[in-house]
Amino acid sequence: MYILTYDPTLIMAEDKRNINYTGLAVFYLVSVFFLIEGALRIYYAATDNIPPHSNYSVRKEWQWVTERKLSGNASFNKDFIYDKWIGWNNRANIKTDKIQTNAQHMRNSQNFNTGCVFLQL
Repeated sequence: MYILTYDPTLIMAEDKRNINYTGLAVFYLVSVFFLIEGALRIYYAATDNIPPHSNYSVRKEWQWVTERKLSGNASFNKDFIYDKWIGWNNRANIKTDKIQTNAQHMRNSQNFNTGCVFLQL
């Protein structure tokens, strides 16, 4: 004769098994997400396609970079230097047909005495 009894250890073991399956399913889901993300990044880097983006400015910037790469004009103009405070600045003392700058990086043929000391960082 078989008597039904309540055994809490069997129920707890089954609950732990369900928690383990849930954790494993979440792990697989996150892993698949990262694999898809990596594959898309590699695809857009290898094919030079413009990645989709909701910001119009970012899409235009990617388009600009792609066009510059395809035209062979991917290098930046040597008349500018990187400035950590304002981004890009004119190079000092340039004299070309198109542009002429003074020692203060301004587009002018003469230097200005401002009475201030400019520190080049």
